[in-house]
Amino acid sequence: MQKRTAEIKRAVFREGQRRDCGGDCGLPGAIGVLIDLTEQFAKAFAEKKRSKNILDYADLEHFALEILVQQEDGRLVRTDAARELSEQFREIMIDEYQDSNFIQEALLSAVSGEEEGRWNRFMVGDIKQSIYGFRLARPELFLEKYHTYAKDGESQQRIDLDKNFRSRPEVLATANYVFRKLMSPELGGIAYDEAASLHAGAAFPALPEMEEEKTETWHAAYETELLLLDDKAPELEDDKSRETKMETEAAAVAARIREMVGNEEVVGKETGEYRKIQYRDIVILLRAVSGWAETFSRVLQAAGIPAYSTSKTGYFSTQEIVTVLNYLHLCDNPCQEIPFTAILRSPICGCTDAELAAVRCVDKDVKIYEACGKYAAEGEDEALRKKLGSFLEQLETLRSRVPYTPIHELITQILEETGYGGYASAMPGGVQRRANLEMLVEKAVEFEATSYRGLFNFIRYIEQLQKYEVDFGEVNIYGESADTVRIMSIHKSKGLEFPVVFLSGMGKSFNQMDSRAALVLHSRMGIGADAIDPEHRVRQATLPRQIIRQSMKLENLAEELRVLYVAMTRPKEKLIMTGMASKLESRVKQCAAHAGRQDELLSYQTLSSASGYLDWILPAFSRNRCFDGLYEQFGLAGNADNPLYAEKIPVTIRLVSPAGLVEGEVLHQMERAVNEQKIMEIPKQPPREAALKELVEERFAYQYPYEKEKQIPVKVTVSQLKKAGMEESEIGKELFAQEELVPIVPDFMKKDHVAALTGSDRGTAYHRLLECLDYRRAYSITELMAQTEELIAEGKMTKEAAECIYFKSILAFAKSSVGMRMRNAFLNETLKREQPFVMSVPASEADPSYPEDETILVQGIIDAWFPEGDEMVLVDYKTDRVKEVGELKKRYEKQLAYYQQALERTTGKKVKEKIIYSLALDEELVL
Repeated sequence: MQKRTAEIKRAVFREGQRRDCGGDCGLPGAIGVLIDLTEQFAKAFAEKKRSKNILDYADLEHFALEILVQQEDGRLVRTDAARELSEQFREIMIDEYQDSNFIQEALLSAVSGEEEGRWNRFMVGDIKQSIYGFRLARPELFLEKYHTYAKDGESQQRIDLDKNFRSRPEVLATANYVFRKLMSPELGGIAYDEAASLHAGAAFPALPEMEEEKTETWHAAYETELLLLDDKAPELEDDKSRETKMETEAAAVAARIREMVGNEEVVGKETGEYRKIQYRDIVILLRAVSGWAETFSRVLQAAGIPAYSTSKTGYFSTQEIVTVLNYLHLCDNPCQEIPFTAILRSPICGCTDAELAAVRCVDKDVKIYEACGKYAAEGEDEALRKKLGSFLEQLETLRSRVPYTPIHELITQILEETGYGGYASAMPGGVQRRANLEMLVEKAVEFEATSYRGLFNFIRYIEQLQKYEVDFGEVNIYGESADTVRIMSIHKSKGLEFPVVFLSGMGKSFNQMDSRAALVLHSRMGIGADAIDPEHRVRQATLPRQIIRQSMKLENLAEELRVLYVAMTRPKEKLIMTGMASKLESRVKQCAAHAGRQDELLSYQTLSSASGYLDWILPAFSRNRCFDGLYEQFGLAGNADNPLYAEKIPVTIRLVSPAGLVEGEVLHQMERAVNEQKIMEIPKQPPREAALKELVEERFAYQYPYEKEKQIPVKVTVSQLKKAGMEESEIGKELFAQEELVPIVPDFMKKDHVAALTGSDRGTAYHRLLECLDYRRAYSITELMAQTEELIAEGKMTKEAAECIYFKSILAFAKSSVGMRMRNAFLNETLKREQPFVMSVPASEADPSYPEDETILVQGIIDAWFPEGDEMVLVDYKTDRVKEVGELKKRYEKQLAYYQQALERTTGKKVKEKIIYSLALDEELVL
């Protein structure tokens, strides 16, 4: 209790805040201005929509509300129109009532006969499945009627529907067990008692051959499984990235699916009899599909498991769409270097790298389009001349049609006349690629139905979609009968049922961004904001904002609990939960510490402090004997004296190791190799043509001669790239690890949100200020702070980043000898800052195991350089925590040598000095 009290105290009265803001710091006035601004915007927006004769869904709701109700003395009163309309309805039947909001409730109440004593509304819902808070659903509307309507009431009667006609007893027993431990009126909105529990109503065929495995009323084959992965596993020590963790969990799911398909059984929907599990029987549910769905789909497909997701991203990045859009760019303007080169290299033209180099060398001072024309006219390679001539002739023919050809017809002609439509269809995943291209044609038709016309406008339209990250997602080519594993969000699955459900990503943290926003909004409590004292330049959380934040957090947790309920009640026959647990050993020890607690409901502190589903699931199972195996993994034991320990539940908990997944994959590959060998040993029919036999054997016996060279990266980076520089290639890797950044702001001066910034964030803030520093006014703290405020106003730096800058270090740098030399260069307009470069070096310099005759690209950004006479001076800022500046020489001498090499290659001049400036020590080191 003392710990919890301290947490509340820290949340409401933040530590380190000693300065009084002085009254309310003008906060009510500022919020009033914000409200006025919002009302003005809403009015202007409404007028704009009316001028264009446009209505959105919210308009329809509010206009209907204005017709049916009006305000009198602060309450809503039905209008004559509502009374007249209500007489037309004998019954009003409402489904999913738990997801109603206040506007819907007012509309439906207005057209009902309740005011005249005709209780003709029939409402169906389940408060445990209210999961649309982001659409302003108010579950309290359902709860009010649930608690006030009586079972034996005449006009207001409650009918409890507790029979479940979907799932096996094993699934229902698991859900009932878990939510008796988790759900309460305080969190979830309802007590999960016998009335709220699920009771089996579905009938499943008997399994006589499995009677010996039957326990109580369930079968072992259909027990719920909880598959846990420990992010502290030795195999994950080298790479603990979010992507790696998702891939590892997806691999565990793939391994379990492989075990189930063709081996375990479910009841067929068509026959009502048992059959082997197929891929179509399985669905993977995720709390959020963004990022997760793509990873799971990729890993499953790599394992030979057909899978598709309902993700709405990835369409514009597919190879076939990029290629066709590039060709449309050429039809609009062929003098675009990147699209033209991409098409030359694509199957449409089919140039090799060597041929591209030959074309480029014809005339380096003209665009590639002109160089291509010159080579087609007078190039040395006859075959290449013909190839380019044919390509250019075809391009000019298609370009000539642009003024009078609709865009969708032009795209169709490009696909047919270049042959790219057939080529894309013949590629791996050709059906999907063809569907994506057909969707592009459909989008062109939709575009032409607007007031805009022409290829130029269509290209700009697509560019705007890409700029603002409006994506369509790849076309869904799979129907309900397709034999493939489906991946979808929990919200998408609501109202559906599936034979086998994998509830994955349970180690993911809840999204609490709404409650952490600078301005928080609540339907009952109003608006909460930080108080700002402009005189002392202080921002601090106000008590109303903290109260609203806490209330929003609890409401979000209650909704997350209901989302979990929806997910766990989707399976018909088998539920498998998976999650990558952080600090698993610590969590299990905490569970062991509470193993003696005999209250069935978990403590409110445990429930309200959860940050993810595993924070509920693990404690829920921890007092039962099903948890013993996990306790044993960490040398612990459950409490057998607890009455909850002996309760029999159909749950199996298993810790999955990455090493076991690798071993399983190796065995699977070996089994495939053996099967392939058996197939090869089947007596073959003699081929009809000897030449065909030789050709087939030659193709299948071919081995790529440069297998080792495939491991060489195309590009490596010297240092972490800045946003202002180039973007790192997807296959690049770091040649030098990023420097360890010193937290220059002392601990006693940090604010909470500043402490949350990473070293990389702080380093970026310092580099951005030095990049934009105006040396004419850099010699006082006031001037430096003013420049920083300008950067914030221009969107070049965030306030959080600016607050972590220690301006005395910047001032010391500006006054240093190297700072004064840079000032002179700045005044002479010869100072260059944040200069990106790319150069080639022998591959063996990155890794001695690489061949010496191979080259790779080194990419980096030079902090600053300037000329002095006929030579150059190179400057690099460092924020490492070191005792003396000499340590930086050992760390970065080779790195600066690359910078020197790049600068000398670029300018043709010699670098006379390489200077490292330590912002931590306020010292410079000349190499």
